Amino acid sequence: FTEEIQRLQKPTQGEPAIQVRVVEPALRPEEPVSPSAVRNLALALVLGLLLGVGAVFLAESLDTTVKDRHDVERLVGAPVLATVPRIQTGGAEVYLERDPQSMGAEAFRKVRTAIQFLGVDRPIKVLLITSPFPREGKTTTALNLAASFAQAGMKTVLLEADLRRPTLHRVFASEQEKGLTTCLVGRISLQQAVLPTPVRNLSHIPAGAIPPNPAELLSSQHMGKVLSALQAEFDMVVVDAPPLLPVADTPALAHRVDGVLLVARAGQTNRERLRESAELLQTVGGRLLGVIVNFQRVEDSPEGYQYYGYRSSKQAFESPAGTGRAVAQKADRPPNGAVSERGRASKRA
Repeated sequence: FTEEIQRLQKPTQGEPAIQVRVVEPALRPEEPVSPSAVRNLALALVLGLLLGVGAVFLAESLDTTVKDRHDVERLVGAPVLATVPRIQTGGAEVYLERDPQSMGAEAFRKVRTAIQFLGVDRPIKVLLITSPFPREGKTTTALNLAASFAQAGMKTVLLEADLRRPTLHRVFASEQEKGLTTCLVGRISLQQAVLPTPVRNLSHIPAGAIPPNPAELLSSQHMGKVLSALQAEFDMVVVDAPPLLPVADTPALAHRVDGVLLVARAGQTNRERLRESAELLQTVGGRLLGVIVNFQRVEDSPEGYQYYGYRSSKQAFESPAGTGRAVAQKADRPPNGAVSERGRASKRA
C-alpha cells in the first residue's frame, strides 16, 4: 500500500497526481457499531409478543372442548343447572357428606332445588344421569345428587344402570353378584336388590352380574316394571346410566324416566359430541332438564369468588371442648366504646 502511494505521488511531469495527507487521526470507538443490543432487544420483545398472541389464538381455535356454561347453553339449548368445581375427593366419592359446606356440595343443592322447581307441573321422581362419553363425572354426580335429595329428607334410591362398567359396588362395598341384572332375570326380588348406604335416607341398587346383552335388559318390559315399583316406594329415584354415544343402553332408558341430566366436563367434553348427545335425547323422546358442567376451575366459575366471600365460618360451630362458654361470652361482649344494658343497670343501681 505504501509503495502504491509513493508511486502515485511520484511526479510524472511536474507535480504529483495525488497528494495524501492526514486530515484527522483515527480514534478507537468506545462502543461497537454492530450489533445494537437495545434495538435487538426491542425487536425480540415485539416479535415474541406477536408470536405469543398468535399461538394463543391458534390454540383457542383448535380447542374444540367446552369451557364454561355459555358454550354449553349455546350448543345444547338447555340451561346449565350448576357448575361443579374440581374437588379432591380423597377416595370419598360422596364428598357432600364429607364436606357439606364446600362449593361442590352447594352446587348439588342448587341442582336439587332447580329440579324441584322444574317438576312443579310435571313431577320428577325418576331422574337419569348420563354424559356423552366415559370419565366425565356422571357417576360422582349421580352419587352426590342422590345424597343431596336424601339430606333433604326424601327417601332416595340410587340405581346403577351402567351394566358394562359398574362402580357403585366398590363405593359402598356391596356384593357385585346381586343387583339389577339378577333382579331383571328373576333370580332375586326387587326388595333383595335394594341395599342400604351410610347416608341417611339413601339406598342403592348395584348393577349386579355383568350381562352379555345390557341394551336388551334395559329396554325390556321388566325394566319398566322395576322403575314403576321404585317410583311407588321411593320419593326420588336417581339412575346412573351409561354414556350416551358409545352404546345404545341409555337411549333405551331415556324415554322411561321423568327427566335427564347431561354431565359435561369442562376442558374435555367435545362441543360437537355434546350437541349430538342433546339431539339424540330429543330423538328418542327423552326430556333433557339441563346440563351440569363438571370439573370447572374455580377462577372460571361465576359463583367461585362470590361463594368463598359468603360462606359461613366453622369456628362458631366447631369450637374445641371446653371453649363453648368462652365463645358465648365473647359473642355477648359489647363492642369497644359501647356499654351493655346490664352495665348501665348496675351503674344506675
